[in-house]
Amino acid sequence: MDTVRYRAFVTAAEKGTIKEAAEEMGYTSSAISQLIKALEEELDTELLVRSRTGVALTSGGLTLMPIARDILAQEEKLYQTAADLNGLLAGRLTIAAYPSIALHWFPVLIQRFQDEHPGVTFALREGSWEDMYSWVEERSVDMAFIADAAGTPYDWTPLATDDLVAVLPLSHPMAAGSLYPLSLLEEEKDVALSELGRDHEVAPRLRSLGVSWQTKFVAKEPHSLMMMVSRDMCMTITNRMNTLNWKDLVAVLPLDPSLTETIGILVPSMEHLSPAAQYFLDLAVTRYSEREFREGTRF
Repeated sequence: MDTVRYRAFVTAAEKGTIKEAAEEMGYTSSAISQLIKALEEELDTELLVRSRTGVALTSGGLTLMPIARDILAQEEKLYQTAADLNGLLAGRLTIAAYPSIALHWFPVLIQRFQDEHPGVTFALREGSWEDMYSWVEERSVDMAFIADAAGTPYDWTPLATDDLVAVLPLSHPMAAGSLYPLSLLEEEKDVALSELGRDHEVAPRLRSLGVSWQTKFVAKEPHSLMMMVSRDMCMTITNRMNTLNWKDLVAVLPLDPSLTETIGILVPSMEHLSPAAQYFLDLAVTRYSEREFREGTRF
């Protein structure tokens, strides 16, 4: 398939410079520029704005980028399917997830996958709910492990249920309790929340229950918050999975009333999944479908 022009366009946009795109693809900078120019002439549309610092997508380029990525994805699917027919799956998978999923699930999943399909390489991306949704939308990832995405226009396969929990310093008056009443939040000196994906969704859910609280700071990573909780600087509401490596340093209590969410896999289209992506999704479903996160759960 003659897709090298599309790949030059996509790679240049992702890297931000013609030079880096050339290095990635093993071409000269001049050759990459010519490929992109030829594509622009064929489409009669300017795709990239060139400057001294690099390249950026035009409005037309932004519109056409998902289609170009779809073309490349179909090419990848063609070669993967041909390899699969010959009993040797090969190719590349780009998978996005929350940091906690990447930490607790991916080592097992990827190791098991590569035991059977060593010819497949992986690119892993971590981000928030909004990050991952945009990556699926623009087709820059094959799939995203994301929470509560049933209402999106893409295909979402639910896997496991995770609780939201209160994480308290060991010195906290409620640390030895069995439940944390959400009505106590307004009495806390500081309730710090993470900006990442699932935790970013905590605030709206608390507000829907009429709960109020004080926040002095937020953190990008949930594990930064866990460290601050362990130092008696704040408390937080987060997902149980984020607490799995902290049980001796903080107190983790179920919420009253309880709040849960479902983690699943979001893909642009189940119909157009490559063989490698389908195998990886099936492996995740087999291992984690209908699981619940509880203290002591092994992954």
